[in-house]
Amino acid sequence: MALIEIVGFDLDQASPAGAVSVKLSSVPPEEWVRFFGQAWILAVVERAIPADFAQGAFVRGDRLILPGVSQDAAARQMGALRHVVDETNRIVAGYKALQRRSHDAS
Repeated sequence: MALIEIVGFDLDQASPAGAVSVKLSSVPPEEWVRFFGQAWILAVVERAIPADFAQGAFVRGDRLILPGVSQDAAARQMGALRHVVDETNRIVAGYKALQRRSHDAS
């Protein structure tokens, strides 16, 4: 699986009102989306993501949607957002490796 990366962000018409849209390098697979949600929650709990991002984020196509967050706030937290995306890539890679080992063992 190719790594998913953040390639930009903007306030675009496809985003809900008051949301920032963060462009990803491609449309992530379903398991990536699922693990992203878990990595996001962990980042909020660990305070890697500030409390004003606690409304969450969700994936829509090749975008992360950050509801209730200003573009300035998203720009200031780009490092934290990249960390969550990188962590999701790491988790998915581990999950895929575990699946391969389980498949090879059977």
